[in-house]
Amino acid sequence: MNIRLLLLSSLFFNLLVSTAGATIYPPNPLLVILLMVKNEKERIVQTLETYVSKNESAKKEVAYVIYDTGSSDGTEDLAKGFFEKKEITDYAIIKESHWPAGKDFPYGKARNRALELVREKYPESLFILFPDAEWYLHTIDKLLTFCREESIKAAQGQAIPPYYHNRMCWGNSHISLTSRLIATHDDVKYDYFDRHECLNKTSCRDTPESVYFEIIPSPSGAERSRKRWESDRDYFLNLLLADPKDVRAAHYVAKSEKWLGNYRNAYIYYKMRRDLHSFPQEDWEGLYELGAVTEVLSEEEPDQFTWDEALKYYLEAIALRPHRAEPMVKIAQHYFFKEQKYGLSYIFARRACELPMPAIEKEILPIQTHCYTLDRWEILSLCAFYIGEYEVGEAAAKKAIEASPNSPHLYKNLSYYWERKNKERA
Repeated sequence: MNIRLLLLSSLFFNLLVSTAGATIYPPNPLLVILLMVKNEKERIVQTLETYVSKNESAKKEVAYVIYDTGSSDGTEDLAKGFFEKKEITDYAIIKESHWPAGKDFPYGKARNRALELVREKYPESLFILFPDAEWYLHTIDKLLTFCREESIKAAQGQAIPPYYHNRMCWGNSHISLTSRLIATHDDVKYDYFDRHECLNKTSCRDTPESVYFEIIPSPSGAERSRKRWESDRDYFLNLLLADPKDVRAAHYVAKSEKWLGNYRNAYIYYKMRRDLHSFPQEDWEGLYELGAVTEVLSEEEPDQFTWDEALKYYLEAIALRPHRAEPMVKIAQHYFFKEQKYGLSYIFARRACELPMPAIEKEILPIQTHCYTLDRWEILSLCAFYIGEYEVGEAAAKKAIEASPNSPHLYKNLSYYWERKNKERA
C-alpha cells in the first residue's frame, strides 16, 4: 500500500461513524468503568487499582463512573482521592440516595439507572465494563487491547454484540461466566425477576480467557452477602409455599440454606428439588449438592443420615453429567479417608483425572476449579500408592504440586514414591 492510500485509509477510519450514528471511531473514551457502590470504604481503592492501566496512553482511553446508591462511610471521598492521586481527570461520582436499603433494594432498576447515566455522560464511548464492588480485574491492558480490536472490527462494518461474557473466579475455588462488558450504543438493559437480574438480550461472544474478575469479599461484603441469602431464602420460600412444584424456588431455597450453613434445611429442599426437573445442568447441580449436604449430615448426625444415601445422589449426578469430575472426587475422598477402601477410591479418582476440564463456555453454572487442578490429582496420588499403581501415583503427585507448589504435604506425598524407588535400587 502506498503512502497516499495509507493516509486516505487512516482518514476514512477516523471519520467513520457507527451504525448507531453517534460514535466516531476511534471512540473517546474507548471504555467506561462503571462501579455501583454503597459503603465500600474497605475495598474501593484496592478495587479501582485493578482497573487502571500503567500505560499512560492507555489510561487516556478509559473513563470512570462511580454510581453511589447511598454511602455513609465516605466511599465517594476515597474514590475521588484515588482519582486525584492517579491524576485521572475523566471520571464522575454520582450519588443517588433514594434507593431503599436491605432486602428491598432493587438491583436491576439501580443497574439500569447506572447504565443510563453512563450513556448520557459518555455517548461516544464504545464499551461499558460494569463489575460489582470487590471484583478485582486481572489484565486491564489485555482487555483494552481486546476493546481496540473490536473497535476496528466495528469500523469495518462488523456488528458489535450487546455484551460479552467475562470469566469470574473465586480464588482457586470456582469459575463461571458473567456478562459485564456492555456495548454503550445498544439498548441492552437488566430484566429483574425473582430477585435475580440478567441482561435482556443474548450474546455468544466472550472476552479473552486472560481477562477475568477475581472475587475477594471483605468482611462487610460477606455480611451483605449473608443478608441477601437470608432475604432470597425468605422470598423463594414464599413462592414455594404458594406452588410446591416451583423448581426454581426449591433450588434457590436449598442453595440459600446451604450458603447460610443450614444443612438440615438445605437437605429438605434439595430433596424436594430432586423430584422436580429443570434444565440438565441445574438438575446436576441439585443432585451433587444434595450428595454433599447429605455427606456432611452423615458425619454430624449418623443416626439420621448415611453415607450410602449420599453416594446414591453422587452416582445420580454422575449418570446425568458423566463429564463432571466433582462427585467422583467426593466419592474417592470418602473411600480413602473414611473407609480405607483404596481400590474403590482409585477407581473413582482415576476416572476423575481422565476427564478434561469442562469448557466454561458450555457450563452455565460454576465449575469447581480446585477439583480439576488439585483435588483429583492429590487423591489419586494417595490411593494409587496403596494399591501398587506407583507410576500413576507419582505422576499424579507431580500434577498436584504443579497446582499448589507451596503446599509442603504434597511434596511429602511425592517423597513416598521416591523412597520406594530408592529401596528397590538398594
